[in-house]
Amino acid sequence: MIRTLTAGRSLWGCAVSTDGSFIVTTAYDGSLHVWDARTATERLQLHGHVGWVRRCAISPDGSFIVS
Repeated sequence: MIRTLTAGRSLWGCAVSTDGSFIVTTAYDGSLHVWDARTATERLQLHGHVGWVRRCAISPDGSFIVS
């Protein structure tokens, strides 16, 4: 299955949850975006960084994200 994540901004990196249900992307604007992997729809935006967010990781149980 191929999906395109359309964020309207430049994305930098991504991480996929262990169960494959969601993807987290990082962006140049300091935000993270959580996507439904099956539908490619955005579930949530996370803000708080003051600069680029280049990388992130998802815990094995999917309960938290580190950026």
